[in-house]
Amino acid sequence: MDRQVISEYLADPDATMSEAMWELEQIGIRISCDGEIEASDSSRPSQPQQLGLERVEQVRTRVNQDYFRSVLLANYGSACCLTGIDIPALLTASHIKPWAAATPSERLMSSNGLLLNALHDRAFDRGLITLDDRYRVVVSSHVSHTPTSDQWLYPFDGRKIALPGSDESTWPSLDFIHYYNDCVFERCA
Repeated sequence: MDRQVISEYLADPDATMSEAMWELEQIGIRISCDGEIEASDSSRPSQPQQLGLERVEQVRTRVNQDYFRSVLLANYGSACCLTGIDIPALLTASHIKPWAAATPSERLMSSNGLLLNALHDRAFDRGLITLDDRYRVVVSSHVSHTPTSDQWLYPFDGRKIALPGSDESTWPSLDFIHYYNDCVFERCA
């Protein structure tokens, strides 16, 4: 069973974690954004859940997200602006000003994007890393020094990202970075 779970996780980490969080909620356990475990009054769901089935759900799809990703891949030479990882399947077109907060035109502006690998994209989305006005990485004070964070986050602290080309209009917008720093960075998302 361990092999099956790790195989599913490696194939689609987001979906696996989402399913795990849902399963925990079904038995009355919630994990807060800071990692604290919260148990509800009831430790069992009201009705037994059947596992392993499928259901049809309606989902929202971001229109033109493929365009945004394609532009960022081209601008950044198909490499993570932080690590240089150049495996497209591991790269994410990350919004600086979050999709939900951005106007429709801001959502597709390449200056509102960073091309990041999946790990650093998640750290960015969660407000654990940001950029300063000189495009250097800043690690949140909420990230404690552990062997893992010292290996995967802190080595980038103070390092300048690779900027796309010489045309500054394609660089990450300082206005979007300021918004991110004021509204997302170091806040639990």
